[in-house]
Amino acid sequence: MGNKIKVAILGATGHIGKGLTYKFFENRNKYNTYLFVRNFKKLNIFLKKENINHVSLRRFEELNKEKYEVIINCIGAGYPTKLKKLEGDILTLTEKFDNMILDYLVKNKETIYINFSSGAIYGKEFDVPAKNNSNLVIEVNDLGTQDSYLISKLNSEIKHRLMNDYRIIDIRVFSYFSRFIDVNSSFLIAKILKSILDGSTFNTNHLNIFRDYVTPDDLFLLIEKCIENKSINDFFDVFTKNEIGKFELLKGLEKVFNLKFKINYDKKIDNPTGIKLKYYSQNTKAERIGYNPKFDSLSGVVHEIKKYIKESIKF
Repeated sequence: MGNKIKVAILGATGHIGKGLTYKFFENRNKYNTYLFVRNFKKLNIFLKKENINHVSLRRFEELNKEKYEVIINCIGAGYPTKLKKLEGDILTLTEKFDNMILDYLVKNKETIYINFSSGAIYGKEFDVPAKNNSNLVIEVNDLGTQDSYLISKLNSEIKHRLMNDYRIIDIRVFSYFSRFIDVNSSFLIAKILKSILDGSTFNTNHLNIFRDYVTPDDLFLLIEKCIENKSINDFFDVFTKNEIGKFELLKGLEKVFNLKFKINYDKKIDNPTGIKLKYYSQNTKAERIGYNPKFDSLSGVVHEIKKYIKESIKF
């Protein structure tokens, strides 16, 4: 017990938080996991469903009561509907919990802080994927809700880089999928999954967009590499072995799960945050710390859908 790494996860009931909770539980021989949430009832339902034990539950105000070797911040607006509801409050929410952890670091300088940032930090335009020399353009005379999310992430990352004597890593997530997704959310991949589950036809427009769907196994792998490389203050874009186009994804899922889909050339193309044609990163800096993803986008999505279906049958 004494040799295990003590890990605190803030925001364990979110999409990413659930996946990490599951992965740390799978690796409980190496880690003692402490889950910080507002809603214990919601968390306990998830833990019971997944048969997860050997984790400790904490309230946010209890963070300073113990020493943790790693703190992982998963707090944020994981779903577009939640982001829209929060509007400008996302700035306050992000800064509140980030500052809480930074205050903790001042008193516990050896702690590693892993923060989840977003590909949104690169801006709204993704006609080409993000690269190591990408520039950010903000229309300062036309700021809106989407800018508040971007600015909240940018603000955190700037603070983290300036605290270069501390062990802080920002992981930028572009597209993430796991068996723990809310199938009623507005994400493309959630709608596709729902069609697979109920046997309905998935209707989509003719626009081929490209995404890089990272799943819990690879995200956990990157986190472990960050923990092993203890003395870094840096950021990493997370990626898989290969991104995928929408139509290639649909054809792949048709083959494996008998997904029915239809391309509607008259379907309106509507995205309130802008059309991101190639929302993924070609910045593979994480390879420098030994990150080598296990899955490509299609194989990762297939793996997680199979797990979802298996879990649904079980319960």
